[in-house]
Amino acid sequence: MQVTAMDVMANISMLFGHGAGLEVPQSHVGHTLALDEIAGGGRSCYLSKTDEMAGLCHKHVHKLSSIKMGLDLTLVLAAAQAVKDDKVHIRKEFTVASISAHVQKNYSAKPVLLSPTCKQGTWQESESVIKIILTAWASSPVGECYWGLIWEIASDGDATRQAGLQAGNAQVQ
Repeated sequence: MQVTAMDVMANISMLFGHGAGLEVPQSHVGHTLALDEIAGGGRSCYLSKTDEMAGLCHKHVHKLSSIKMGLDLTLVLAAAQAVKDDKVHIRKEFTVASISAHVQKNYSAKPVLLSPTCKQGTWQESESVIKIILTAWASSPVGECYWGLIWEIASDGDATRQAGLQAGNAQVQ
């Protein structure tokens, strides 16, 4: 399951939308898109509201026919076998992307993406995720047109993400 602009836009809507309890901006302000990883505990889980398995890395989960549990254990056993065969991985970390405003109030980082990872991603995939988030912010009715532009992208020293940022920056110039 790959990250989509629609998923990110739904998160933007939830965190920056009219029901989020934020003050209406007097004028547009700049924002920071920050990306990093957090520890994930290395286990999968069950999401009862959606009847899905969770905690499988986003890069390889597409190799499963479905993550829906269904009425029996067939898909769970298939997922377990895929993990044993090293075709699908249990996430070790989560990639987190957040957006925060350059203001005096309500400046806290709001996470617009939380994606399980096995740390086998490429710089091209990193660049793609960044572009998806920027596109979602620019396209959302409660993103750029309502709150303002993303002025900067911040990250740690992750080499894969740095290469993705460099490639994206080269295309902008």
